[in-house]
Amino acid sequence: MSDLEQRPRGCNSRYDYLIQEFRCAVLRARLEVADLEAIGLALKAGLVTAEQALELASDCGCLRWIQPTDIPTEAAA
Repeated sequence: MSDLEQRPRGCNSRYDYLIQEFRCAVLRARLEVADLEAIGLALKAGLVTAEQALELASDCGCLRWIQPTDIPTEAAA
């Protein structure tokens, strides 16, 4: 174990459990990043429509990270 990973004295099963929960949270976050990047690339390449991209993001639980603050309107001709 490196110095940063040394356990504090008197650690218990709650400590071990919490460390594992943090590790799992990091892995879940990395999976969400990969999902969002893949959806974004598919949208950019024209492989999916905007509606499909939103549906894919919803299916993988990543829709909460997409919050458009201002949707541009098309200029009137």
